[in-house]
Formats: sequence, C-alpha cells, structure tokens
Amino acid sequence: DTVPFFSYDNVEYYYIPFSEMEIIDLLKNKNNSIEDSIKTLIILDKFPKSLNDSLFFQTLTSPYFFHREIPKYEFPLLDSIFIEKTETPYIACPAENIFTDILVFKKDERTVGIFKYTLGCTHNFYFVGTRANTSSFGQDEEYKKLSRFRP
Repeated sequence: DTVPFFSYDNVEYYYIPFSEMEIIDLLKNKNNSIEDSIKTLIILDKFPKSLNDSLFFQTLTSPYFFHREIPKYEFPLLDSIFIEKTETPYIACPAENIFTDILVFKKDERTVGIFKYTLGCTHNFYFVGTRANTSSFGQDEEYKKLSRFRP
C-alpha cells in the first residue's frame, strides 16, 4: 500500500532561473548583501524548517522567482510522484545542496508541504511537512516528469 507524501487541493510552483555560473558566484559570495542572503537561504540552505515560516513565504514573493499555480489536471501526475516507494534511486550529486525549484502543497488554503529540488540532480531534494519515507524519492524519471512545470 502506497503512502502519499501530502494531502492537498492546491499546488504552487516557484522557480528561480539561475545559471550554473550565478550559483557558483553565490557560493563564493555568501551573505555579501541582503539580496545574496535571501538567495542563499532559498537556493543553498535546507530552509524552511517548518511550514509556518513567514520569512520563507515572504522570500518566495520576491521578484527573483517565477511563480505559477499547478493546474488540477496535473495532480494525478504529482500523486504518482509523491508517494512512498520501495525501490532505491541512483544517487549522483554534488556535495553542495542547490535548490532552484519549489513546490508548495496546500489544503484548504493552508500550507501542508514544501518540496525543494533541482532538475538534473537525483538526490538534491528537501521536504518539509511529510512523515512519509522519502528516501527512495527520485526514481522512474520523476525529475523528468517535474520538468514540465519549468518555464
């Protein structure tokens, strides 16, 4: 029996369109400005720690992010991705956490889950708000399926 990661009725997608070079520059210049601090917090840190972190949601409304709501007809795809699995994915990633994509799951207008990830890296992900076992996330071309949400 599969266990879903989240129970939701709305999903918002956020993307920060950074090039590899911009991310490298950010790694070198951590916390040099308020702008860099905001970007570092979202892109490089395992943040937020809780679902009610107002700084996280204020940051998502910054002009750095592309934002759109995921249409409900895409929910079956998300349901097939965000469930517990028994297989173990192939793991190959840099040591540094880099998160350029974020999904915010909501139910009754309340945030119930957050998923941060980067396309192309099968083990750089971060979940907030699920008690499900996420250790086998990232298999069966799940990142390829998620790529459809990028602009």
